[in-house]
Amino acid sequence: MLGKWWIRIVVVVLGTLLAGTAQAGRRPHTWVWDAEVLPERGVEVESWVTDRIYKKGADITEVWLAPIVGLTDRLELAMPLQWSHAQAGNRVGIDWYGAELRWRLRSPDPIESGGWSPLLRAAVRKSLASRDALVGELTLVGSWDATEKLRLTANVGALADAAGRKVQLQYAAGISYVVMPDLRLGVEVFSVDFAKAPATAKGGTLVGPSLGWTHGRLWTTAGYVLGITEFAADGMFRLMWGIAI
Repeated sequence: MLGKWWIRIVVVVLGTLLAGTAQAGRRPHTWVWDAEVLPERGVEVESWVTDRIYKKGADITEVWLAPIVGLTDRLELAMPLQWSHAQAGNRVGIDWYGAELRWRLRSPDPIESGGWSPLLRAAVRKSLASRDALVGELTLVGSWDATEKLRLTANVGALADAAGRKVQLQYAAGISYVVMPDLRLGVEVFSVDFAKAPATAKGGTLVGPSLGWTHGRLWTTAGYVLGITEFAADGMFRLMWGIAI
């Protein structure tokens, strides 16, 4: 089953190597939020396809789609919608819709910021499964350009539902390196834990490589992370892309 995801990654790599020159990507990782935001009045359409792979055949494919607009040079607004296909029961449907703000706390000018860029992300989403199913999420992001080519990023965040039944803690970190003007390679680690949750909810940690490419107004990032703890998914593949309009 894993073979088809590696084929997708190879296709992305080949497309990257045959493409023209550009600057390496807006989103260097697939599971780690970055501190870059759109400039004021900038507009982008962004989408993710995620495959969550489990041993028991309960695989899930999710599609995330959002218009994103730069409100200022430091603040952007996203309005995402997610739908999914669950292998168990062959269910297809819209999961939720929502909105989020991403506020870069320092100047986007690399000289003024000194290469260090903190960002605060606040999101809310409404599940279609229940009228009262409202979820809020808060993430603190830090990105540091250690050199012209090396970028380090770390996240810490929390997610909670309005009913108080679930509080999820999230941690992530990534290292990415520009190997060509249009190509960035990286490694990322992503972890989920629960401060409060139903007995069936289990956390886990996953780690793996990522590949980012930019060409003109288009950027794309692909990554595959493997579960390294008992209750984590066996693996998760994600392909992301965004295009400025």
